Amino acid sequence: MHRHLLAVISCLAALGANAVQPSVTVVGTVSVTTAAERANLGNLAVWLLPVGDAPRQPAAKRSLTMTQQNKRFDPHVLVVPVGSVVNFPNRDPFFHNVFSLYDGKRFDLGLYEAGSSKGVTFSKPGICY
Repeated sequence: MHRHLLAVISCLAALGANAVQPSVTVVGTVSVTTAAERANLGNLAVWLLPVGDAPRQPAAKRSLTMTQQNKRFDPHVLVVPVGSVVNFPNRDPFFHNVFSLYDGKRFDLGLYEAGSSKGVTFSKPGICY
């Protein structure tokens, strides 16, 4: 199975204050080869990195939300630009804890009650579970 990817990327030309931002179209194919991968297409994230001396323009920092409700995270997968804050509101009628022991961001928010929220700033790239 193949999923076709069309991404439009704006590149900032280092030409001074009046720089024009040209657009580049990138077309590619993402190959999903196993039954397990096909079953998890909702967990798929694709990102692109500049090649060679292309300028690296960081994504804008954002405030994002991953809600805990019905004993689940919503959305299930979240792509977070470096420097962004992810808020974890607890919409269940009991205490929750959110933590990650992976290199993307190690954190442990501790237990917090229904109706409250805690946030984490993601200061470097990486994967968190």
